[in-house]
Amino acid sequence: AFDHYDTIFCVGPRQLKEIRKHEEMNDLKKKILIEAGYYRLERIHQAFRKYSLVKSSSNMKGTVLIAPSWGKDNVLESCGELLVNLLLKAGYEVIVRPHPETVRRSPKLLHSFSNEFGANPHFTSETSVATDDSILRADVLICDYSGIALEYAFGTERPVLFLDVPQKINNPRYNELDIEPLELSLRSKIGVIISPEQLVKVPQIITSLISEKNKYAQKLSQLRDDNVYAFGESSKVGAKYILDLVNNKENYFLQ
Repeated sequence: AFDHYDTIFCVGPRQLKEIRKHEEMNDLKKKILIEAGYYRLERIHQAFRKYSLVKSSSNMKGTVLIAPSWGKDNVLESCGELLVNLLLKAGYEVIVRPHPETVRRSPKLLHSFSNEFGANPHFTSETSVATDDSILRADVLICDYSGIALEYAFGTERPVLFLDVPQKINNPRYNELDIEPLELSLRSKIGVIISPEQLVKVPQIITSLISEKNKYAQKLSQLRDDNVYAFGESSKVGAKYILDLVNNKENYFLQ
């Protein structure tokens, strides 16, 4: 998908490494790769800092956001109703945020959640991803392989619980690069991974993750620095490159 671009703004060193390896393997012309970072991540981080200052207290044990990827084996498809039921009974507020493709492809599944839990005041079904409100509110995210796990962890510095459902592989050639995808290599570092067969342990693990939030905040901040370029400065980096390009300045060289 990236082969015919002249310049790519890279989020972090893993993306740069993957692109260079792909170019080498396929004898492609080298692109200009800018260490640009990721503005959406910065926006979530800024919004969360503001939200933390005005967050209202609740008599619930905490808020859990369930936001998986889409496909027949994702968390909602494979064990969603049981998971929500366990969390509600344990005293958590639960937000289910299905992937937009799940909203489009599986309306019956979402209706079943509404029918089962819609009357519970501590359950919310969020079928729009237009805002980041649920990301800001959640004390813990439950996910599978979705990229929202990295946005949540690095944006709010809070942990993720991964349910180890079967992978959804859209590109079976991904392993030709012999580079482990970031979504896989960081899972055990930004939270914990459990088997769906251990679903009954989820409420207990959620409690543990919330109690260790300060430890995770420090760890996730460091991981973000290691894996994301120019955090807090991405707009400046991108704007400078574009302005230099417009002004025909040759300040950037191939890495």
